[in-house]
Amino acid sequence: MIERPFIAIDRNKMITNLEMMHRKAVSSGCKFVPHLKTHHSASLMPYYYELRITEFTVSSIQMAEYFVANGVQNITIAFPADVSKIENLNQMASKAEISIFVDSVEAVQILAEKMLNPIGIYIEIDNGYKRSGVDADSIELIFEIIKTTKNSNQLNFIGLAIHDGLTYTAKNTDENRTIHEKSLRKMTSLKKAIQIGLGINSIISMGDSPSMSLIDNFEGIDEMRPGVFIFNDLQQYFLGVCTIDEIAAYLISAVISKYPLRSEILLHAGAIHLSKDYAKDSSGKVIYGIPARINSKFEIEQIYEQSYIRQLSQEHGILVAENGLFDSLEIGDTIAILPAHICLTCAVASEYYCESEILSKMR
Repeated sequence: MIERPFIAIDRNKMITNLEMMHRKAVSSGCKFVPHLKTHHSASLMPYYYELRITEFTVSSIQMAEYFVANGVQNITIAFPADVSKIENLNQMASKAEISIFVDSVEAVQILAEKMLNPIGIYIEIDNGYKRSGVDADSIELIFEIIKTTKNSNQLNFIGLAIHDGLTYTAKNTDENRTIHEKSLRKMTSLKKAIQIGLGINSIISMGDSPSMSLIDNFEGIDEMRPGVFIFNDLQQYFLGVCTIDEIAAYLISAVISKYPLRSEILLHAGAIHLSKDYAKDSSGKVIYGIPARINSKFEIEQIYEQSYIRQLSQEHGILVAENGLFDSLEIGDTIAILPAHICLTCAVASEYYCESEILSKMR
């Protein structure tokens, strides 16, 4: 029996996913600035460097510090500026090229006053997801943020950025494309308004894996920064943007107990291993993971799509097992779980296993 649940990475699938997205960006003349918050592991950086990718995206100042400490020289922090950490930003900006999102005049004013080193500025745009960012119709606020930025010697306005989270709500791939196209039109309109109204050029930066995985032509997008695509997960699978065989990372867990009367299996795979994010299949059923049989190298041999984890508590995962899987598993066996949301599954992991190699990550 394994000592504790851990994440295994299929190196070949991961490389294939990365090369696919990179190839699409290059063929469209779009800068590829991949998001590292899916795995937050400096051990995986050589795979990016092999493709000559040198600019990256992260989701927090702490994550940026980790990657700068590990040699990354160009990072965008795709999170509204946390002005309580100006000292951290100044220290990083003295060592590497740092850019950050903003969505308020107040934050820009504080950055302008306290930044001692140059830093790039993106205005985050909200096109209806209601998480963060300036409302796409608030053109006067956008202009005010740009003007405040331009009055500072340390702040360099780069352009407009959006994480189009609404694509995760799409019911099918056509709806996903429609959401993306609507957001791109809005971003293009804002870019033109800035050029006409202020005489300032700006770039359009977009970055959600569902739309970036589905579309092939990135015309009109200056840079793309998806992240989940490198591993994929069940959310991406049920959105129709990847096949189940393109999921490149999964949790390795142990069978703890079996309950024949209800055809369920208890796994050591709880919320602290998988998180409580879930996916939904075409019927609307909530799924926290799908099981797969693995070999001695922790490579997937068979995926059981009719089985699923229906419930999580802190350490427990309840697996509803189809007859063939239930009968074939014994207490103490090892099994893989394809996670609903790989980013959060990775976030709670302490390390990765990849072809007999243990890979470190940010903790």
